[in-house]
Amino acid sequence: MIAALKAEIEKLKRDIDEHIDRFPELKENRHLFESIKGIGPVMSRELLYLFAKKHFKNAKQAAAYAGLIPRLRESGTFKGRTTLSKIGPARLSAAYTEASGLICQTVAPFISNKFSTKTILLSLSLSR
Repeated sequence: MIAALKAEIEKLKRDIDEHIDRFPELKENRHLFESIKGIGPVMSRELLYLFAKKHFKNAKQAAAYAGLIPRLRESGTFKGRTTLSKIGPARLSAAYTEASGLICQTVAPFISNKFSTKTILLSLSLSR
């Protein structure tokens, strides 16, 4: 049963990739997403899905939609703390949070001891 489910998942991935390849704009956008360091086939499919029918005037609007804009948090004794905004699609937030967690585990485990996943993700998004 598990083997059958895995085979079905692979078939669905191939179907999605074939669909993307049939449409030049989707194919080009996938290529652009995958040209970003750290974004592979899985994340590019997710980004294509989430951004397919959206039209933004500039990168700032796209970043705001994705929830990648920093938000200043001040409350009581906490002054000047910056976090990621919680706006944007939950699917996208879950995907990049998982991706940043994998970065912490595989590429730089020493970072995860010092900083939270969201802090690392914020740093990565601001460095672009």
